[in-house]
Amino acid sequence: MNEIIQFFGGATLLISAIAWLIRSITVHLLSKDIEIFKQTLKVESDRELALLKSSLELENEKVRIKLSGLEVRRIEVLEELHIKFTEFSIRASNFTYDPEMRDKNELVEIADEFIGEYYKFYNYFRNVSIFLPKSLEDSISKLHDAHFNVAIDIGNSSTDNIEVILNTINDNVSKIRYETSDINRIISKEFRELLGVNS
Repeated sequence: MNEIIQFFGGATLLISAIAWLIRSITVHLLSKDIEIFKQTLKVESDRELALLKSSLELENEKVRIKLSGLEVRRIEVLEELHIKFTEFSIRASNFTYDPEMRDKNELVEIADEFIGEYYKFYNYFRNVSIFLPKSLEDSISKLHDAHFNVAIDIGNSSTDNIEVILNTINDNVSKIRYETSDINRIISKEFRELLGVNS
């Protein structure tokens, strides 16, 4: 009986030792596999991250080049707009300068010239307004509406109602001149900001 107990005790001890050995080998192999898996995962994620970073840098460079080109174009537009707007504003001022000193025929001639210049400037302006802040675009769009309406009225007027038209011109002159000056200031400010020059 003692021998049987010793046999089973020794067998149990042997089985336990074998089980512990198998478990140790398995844990060792699994920990090795886990380490290899971690390393592989890290290498792959680093590679993916490097590819993503490279792709983002390339996209950023493309966007920067596009924006740089648009910025250059915007500077050109603001410079050209400032020149054309100033020239057109001078013509508008000449149109409203001392209208009471002119006869009906002279007023009609000047009004017709102004209408031609009006269309020329605003056709140009429509093509470049996309480069401007919306508030500036709106200010320029409606600035000379009163001048234009008066010019049309002069062409359609009789000698009898010319006095009413002259009063309309005189009523609007100071407002338009102030708004013109304000718009010129805003265009200059936008231009200087793009150039990085403080006004």
